[in-house]
Amino acid sequence: MKNGIVLLAQHSSNKGECNVANRCAQYLKERGRKNVSIAYNYGSPLAEEVIERMMGSEGVDTFCILPLTVAEGNLTLWVMPKQFTEPGDAKSWTVVGEHDAEIRSSTTKKDREKMADAIVRNIGKPKKGVGVVVLARGSKEAQSEMVAGYYAERIGSAGWPCRTAFSRHGPRNVTEAVSELKEEGCSEILLVPLFICTAGKSCKEALEDLKKTGVKHTVSGALASYPEFMEILDSRVPENW
Repeated sequence: MKNGIVLLAQHSSNKGECNVANRCAQYLKERGRKNVSIAYNYGSPLAEEVIERMMGSEGVDTFCILPLTVAEGNLTLWVMPKQFTEPGDAKSWTVVGEHDAEIRSSTTKKDREKMADAIVRNIGKPKKGVGVVVLARGSKEAQSEMVAGYYAERIGSAGWPCRTAFSRHGPRNVTEAVSELKEEGCSEILLVPLFICTAGKSCKEALEDLKKTGVKHTVSGALASYPEFMEILDSRVPENW
């Protein structure tokens, strides 16, 4: 058996996302992980092309696919069984041609706790008049809203007024979240983006909407800027791969 690891990102046209994928690949290789490749849902190289190449010329017959995402949706989990409702909380084996593929995401409950602890440490102690908006892309699937809600709950438990907001699909956009926090007496907003980078179209649009509110605001680092993100990613790879 020859194992292979595929880092699955979304858009190869997004330079920020490509940079994150390259950093993640380098991180895994420095820790002794073998046969690490990068693939994309859109652009080049496509995930199907990468897996076909690894199966053919490289002789890989078992894959660990690591979606570079915070919460999953249909596009990211392109080989995930539809009935699998909480991808990160269990292993999922599926078949690519005649080959096994183990799908591992970075959103299991244990991993969320580690990432949430890092975010809370990073933003520090609550400040008077400052509210937090946890921004996610959102998805027609339930996972994105659920994951964003978890992070908002953890930040709220640390004493911050907090709301979730979604740039695509979800119950509240960033403008509505800011409005709700202003009603609670917040005159400044700290935005926590649940994105691996902030260079994507949906995140940029949400940041523009935040600027249009006129409220004073700051933006914390994207999740891939945290050392814990890389550590979690590595922990999702099976032992001795």
